[in-house]
Amino acid sequence: MATVGGPGAPLRCGRDDTLKDGEKTRAFAAFAFPPAEDYGLHRTRSTGCGQGLGSRFFWFDRKDSMSTKLLPALLAAAAFILPASALAQALPYKDIEAPSTWEVDVGGGPVYGFSPGGKDPHKTNFTLWGSATWKDKVYANGLDGLGYNVVKQDDFRAGVQLRPRWGGPDDTSSGIESPDTGADLALYAYKRTWKDWVVGGRIGRDVTGVSDGWDFWGSVSRQDVTPVGLLQSIVYARGGDKNTNRTFYGVSAKDVAAVPTLTQYDPKAGLNQVGVAFLMMTPIGDKYAIGTFANYERILGEAADSPLTERYGQQDEYRGGLIVVRRFIGR
Repeated sequence: MATVGGPGAPLRCGRDDTLKDGEKTRAFAAFAFPPAEDYGLHRTRSTGCGQGLGSRFFWFDRKDSMSTKLLPALLAAAAFILPASALAQALPYKDIEAPSTWEVDVGGGPVYGFSPGGKDPHKTNFTLWGSATWKDKVYANGLDGLGYNVVKQDDFRAGVQLRPRWGGPDDTSSGIESPDTGADLALYAYKRTWKDWVVGGRIGRDVTGVSDGWDFWGSVSRQDVTPVGLLQSIVYARGGDKNTNRTFYGVSAKDVAAVPTLTQYDPKAGLNQVGVAFLMMTPIGDKYAIGTFANYERILGEAADSPLTERYGQQDEYRGGLIVVRRFIGR
């Protein structure tokens, strides 16, 4: 079964705080939409977002379209950035606001290159966002799933996540089946280092029998307060073992029977995606913020050699969007 994974999730929004020359600056910690890593992409021309950035996702539409089998893989990558990243809850960035007991963020907006609902990622689609956190220890959102910071220090965080890996619709016209929606149990660790750069990664395993494989993600990122809001910059890489790669990028005899122009392909373990993402969260008053992001991702290795990528996909993926968020905070 083949699919292309994708980054990302909106950056976490933070508020109020520091400054320059003694003046306070209202800032929101950006939501990171991760790279396609949490959403499964189908074999289609391209899909959105990765951890990610995440990822960070569609359907099969004849010769020039990406098949639905590739969709979940691309979505997975995109999930991190929509990169992105609710990763901010797992990353030890410097605090920019007073701690809260709980927080709920809801919103949505137009996004290009990412569509967990199975819509054409090469069009601009409206995407919803929601997240919640309690004491910055327990958190949940549509990209990271349910997470817990087992170790939470000023410059180091380590924890566990139960992450969704979204599937997609089967291609009824060709008979190609897309991987089902599943979940990965993941462990992560991130350390803030020189000049406030945060380095770390995540390793996860499918616990729902979709691929029975391992997935890994590594990133280098930082967060900066700018005159227009909070900017998060991230460089990431993502890959999988042979079971994961075969599920999302492999071509089985059944697939060849459905689409005779394809050839069987049995990928090995290896690196699949590298990318860079920028996310900005600009405050609007005390309760709202606008998040914008841009993401470039390169498909490589076993994923790039897949007949699915060659026929239905593309090695260079671009994503971008704007999300309006309303925050509810309990002190």
